[in-house]
Amino acid sequence: MGISKAFIDRLRERITLSEFIGKRVKVQRAGREFKACCPFHNEKTPSFTINDQKGFYHCFGCGAHGDVLGFTMQYDNLDFIDAVEKLAAEAGLEVPKSSPQEVKRHREEKDHYAYLETACKWFEEALFKPEFHYALSYLKERGLSEEQIRAFRIGFAPQDRDLFVQAMGKESLAMPDLEKLGLVRKHKNKDGYYAFFRGRIMFPVMNKRGRVVAFGGRILPQYDVQEGDYKPAKYMNSPDHMLFHKGELLYNFTKARQAANQGQPVIVTEGYMDVIALSKAGFTGAVAPLGTALTENQIVLGWSITMPDDQNLYLCFDGDEAGKRAAYRALERILPFLAPGKSAKFIFMPEGQDPDSLIREKGRQALQNLLEHAEPMHDVLWRMETEGRLINTPEAKAGLKARLEKHAEVIADKTVQSYYFRDINDKMFKAFSNFKKGFKGRGANNNQPMTSKVEKPLSKKDRLRGEILMACMINHPIYLSGKEEVLAELLIDNDGLYALRNELVDILAEDEGLERDGLITVLKERGHTQTLEKLLNQNTYLHGPFAAPDTEQPELIEGWDDIVNIMRKEGMIVDLRGTANVDLNDKQSGKVINRMRNLGQMVLKENWQED
Repeated sequence: MGISKAFIDRLRERITLSEFIGKRVKVQRAGREFKACCPFHNEKTPSFTINDQKGFYHCFGCGAHGDVLGFTMQYDNLDFIDAVEKLAAEAGLEVPKSSPQEVKRHREEKDHYAYLETACKWFEEALFKPEFHYALSYLKERGLSEEQIRAFRIGFAPQDRDLFVQAMGKESLAMPDLEKLGLVRKHKNKDGYYAFFRGRIMFPVMNKRGRVVAFGGRILPQYDVQEGDYKPAKYMNSPDHMLFHKGELLYNFTKARQAANQGQPVIVTEGYMDVIALSKAGFTGAVAPLGTALTENQIVLGWSITMPDDQNLYLCFDGDEAGKRAAYRALERILPFLAPGKSAKFIFMPEGQDPDSLIREKGRQALQNLLEHAEPMHDVLWRMETEGRLINTPEAKAGLKARLEKHAEVIADKTVQSYYFRDINDKMFKAFSNFKKGFKGRGANNNQPMTSKVEKPLSKKDRLRGEILMACMINHPIYLSGKEEVLAELLIDNDGLYALRNELVDILAEDEGLERDGLITVLKERGHTQTLEKLLNQNTYLHGPFAAPDTEQPELIEGWDDIVNIMRKEGMIVDLRGTANVDLNDKQSGKVINRMRNLGQMVLKENWQED
């Protein structure tokens, strides 16, 4: 639809900016201008100014700036065309149409909006009729008040096939149009139409402008009865039509948008009743997909209303296997769209609970606790690929790493993607550097790492090689991210180096993003200044020049790999995980220990960990 600049100028002239904004936020006069607390970020002291003469607003806090059209697009989260149409309605103007086809389409859309609104009102009225008291009783038994029922415009579609059709006929609504909207269907064996929704609680679905475009119907328990091979679906939703595409809208979006502007988290849950239960408990930013799994468009739509300082969607799923599967599908859809600061967190309900039942049984705080401990994306990704799997062989570990990296590869933003690769390396290190026989999904028994400090002194050459590797890691923690496990398996005979190595591994596991200067600062703060001075000196760099701070990555990696290969062959880097869970009294275990003693690698016995 082409809209001329002249028409936009007419809109600006017809609408007084301060009055328009004043209908949405509290506005106070300040000399020739007006001021208010900015609706686009949280503040207590007004920094949002409105100038009617110039026709623009400006926030000195967050920098928001624009005219009435820009305000409408940002505040109501509308695109240009929708914002123009909303302002035209406010100003009492007709949006000019560019062609006869657009005029025809506009007229049809207008009729369809009117039909859907008429149907919605009829369902609302039916719910409160005495003859359908059982429908209202059902909702009240579910904990809904009359105020909530009316706020969400909930209604009832009677079981009778003809009542709705007759009522719409009296309103002179065209049945073919009602059929297009999914409200009626043609009889197969006779003339006429019958109601599509029957015996169901009706939840109207609104578009971004708050207009009814579709319905979701939940069958009442007394009608949830199988007849022969037919059993009615628990939920039925309107089919897609010219005003409605179920994968592009979210239930309760318009209310959630206003709540998000006030700082409420955007919580995506699974169903209509969950949204209403969350709203009742004060979580008014709740939304839900419309009878389908969460789509990419719905994810982007949800993000569009989050606050700039918290662009997380909180995805809430039932505490059962179906809920987990839905969560994992959502995670895979979200991954490609991740961006700096823009992500999702996952809330898993206790087994057998959904948000509705949890709030009714345990109150608001139970949900608040889950919200505060929501799991971030990268942890749920790890859970998805490890839960229930026994990962105790090199092949299984390699398979896990490959699966995780395949997920990370779909992230379009390269900065976020790089941090996911680092996180994968970090998690692999933490899971498999603790010297247990294997890793079995979530909740495995995490024993502490077995030490690799030796009783027998190492040769000068072996000790120097170990020092070179430690210097490499300290000077180039970013380049060597994911290789910390080598240090954990490095045999050391010096107390200072041993303590430094353990601290180094722990720090890098906690913060994989540390660079050289920050890492050295932390190590010095933890009491390793003297050891660092002995380690990071010209003697080390003379024998291992690639360990120096100014070395380029290819030279560093080549030198690192050469040293590691030599030390592995000579037994100075030993994978002790396979012997972590042995019985020290077992003869076979004794053979292992003897082999290690013969290599000058006797591990202090008190540091062996038993299951």
